[in-house]
Amino acid sequence: MFRPWCLLIPVNKELLLVVLSARRPDMFAWYATIAAIGSVISCVLLYELGRRAGQLLQHRIKARHSALVQKHVHRHGGYALALGAILPPPFPFTSLVMAAGAVGYSIPKFLGTISIARFIRFALVAGVAAHWSDSVLQLWESRATQLAAFALLLCPLALASIPALRWVKRFRSQPAS
Repeated sequence: MFRPWCLLIPVNKELLLVVLSARRPDMFAWYATIAAIGSVISCVLLYELGRRAGQLLQHRIKARHSALVQKHVHRHGGYALALGAILPPPFPFTSLVMAAGAVGYSIPKFLGTISIARFIRFALVAGVAAHWSDSVLQLWESRATQLAAFALLLCPLALASIPALRWVKRFRSQPAS
């Protein structure tokens, strides 16, 4: 049985893609497409953030080093972006996307490379889940998996509460004016 609270678990989109594709194997291509579109949108936002940060940091980097980095990114950036978009975590894909923006990698090349590579990645993940849907669902519905998912939900909530508790403690310790 699919439990709605599992959508709140702060894990990557692949887990949701696997569960959805296993539940509806006939829809795996659609799920992969939607995941790829969402990923490309977030990559564009990261690219823009990297571009703006690159403009701010450009005056701090020596011109010779900056030119060398830009030359390598423009020459080999497509391969690095494609590989990074296909490889699973812990590959530092976010840093790679921001670096592409920082050095001004061509946006049409960026969008083409990221779109194709992310679709390949998500289609592979969804296709494997659809193919072995019975085993995936059996694992997902096991008690151990559900407990692990619940623990994954509690960990970030607990970590997020630490700064909030510090703020409350600091607020209470201030003298009333």
